[in-house]
This record gives sequence, structure tokens and C-alpha cells, in this order.
Amino acid sequence: MGSKRIEEDFEIKWLETFKEVSEYHRDFYGGQMISLSLSDLKKLVEGKFLAWSSGIDEYSEVLYLNEDAKKELNKIVKGESSC
Repeated sequence: MGSKRIEEDFEIKWLETFKEVSEYHRDFYGGQMISLSLSDLKKLVEGKFLAWSSGIDEYSEVLYLNEDAKKELNKIVKGESSC
């Protein structure tokens, strides 16, 4: 039930422009955008979780990186990546 429930309750999309973000938010009751700094990414690479509330404290959201993402981003942050 776990992942299927998430798929039914959430829509995750990758958008390319601020215009697309604006249009996407218009389809919903409300919306927010979070911008991450390099300092924020470093904290995520360290294994910390980014948490915030929305809907006037009705909903909680959490972002984290899986182990593969942490390893690769750690290389980039340290300047060791070949990307």
C-alpha cells in the first residue's frame, strides 16, 4: 500500500520555467516554491531532512536525499565530480 498510496495522493512534476511554475500553481487552491542554496544542499548531503509546513500548518512536507544522491552531490560539493 505504501508507494501506491503516495502515487494516488501526490503529483510530482519537473517544470522548466517560472512561467510553467505560475501556470502550475493556478491549477490548485494555493502553491509555494522553495529555493535551495548551496548551503541547503550541503545540509541535505550531510543526511539532514528539510521540513516545512503548508496550508496554514495543515500539512507537513519533508525532503531528503537517498544514499546515491548524497554520494554524488557530495562529490560535486567537494569539487570531485566529473560532471
